[in-house]
Amino acid sequence: ENDFIIAMINNGSIKLGQYYRLINVGSVHYAAISVHPEMKLKHFETEWRDKPEGWIAMARDKARQYWEKNFKHIQIPEQFANSYAPTPQTPTATNTNPAVDDDADSDDDWRERAAKRVHLTGEDSNEDAFELFQAAPPEFFPPGVSLNVFQYWTAKLKSPSTTNSGKRLALMAFTVLSVPPMSDEPERIFSSAGATLGKRRTAMEPGTLEAVEALKSWEKEG
Repeated sequence: ENDFIIAMINNGSIKLGQYYRLINVGSVHYAAISVHPEMKLKHFETEWRDKPEGWIAMARDKARQYWEKNFKHIQIPEQFANSYAPTPQTPTATNTNPAVDDDADSDDDWRERAAKRVHLTGEDSNEDAFELFQAAPPEFFPPGVSLNVFQYWTAKLKSPSTTNSGKRLALMAFTVLSVPPMSDEPERIFSSAGATLGKRRTAMEPGTLEAVEALKSWEKEG
């Protein structure tokens, strides 16, 4: 009898080990932590400070690779693109030299210089929003304030002061932070959908089934 229990424990341990090793295959969980404003990649430096040095380097590399491969150069959706418009600074100095013509600096010259300034910080710049975000210190909120990371990144995405690179980082944050950390909820949805269909509802349209499951979920959550 004890041998049977021991075999079950060993099999369970083997299966858990298989799933644990799969963690390093993907990069989403590293990327998710990297875009959390209270964590960022510094989280690994704190939590893994007593772990092998290679662990921290691996987490950094995987998060950066995920950004560079999937979001750094993507096309921004039309509703968010081209809204970055830095406010031109009004000159405060006045010309006191009568030998210099104030009108020599034409509107065309000013527009050309303004375009160069936009080029340095906008769509075609070499700015890497991921690196800038990681270089900044974590943003901690006062005790008792619940941080909604989706509200945080929504504000970044819609802000006219956010560069296009920053908007790509916001889109990455929405993607990786929307991934369920566990599969139990999706599995429950599949089971619920199977119960809804049944043998007498096989002709139900997918959209109708989706709507029914959404209503059931909303009713359950209150």
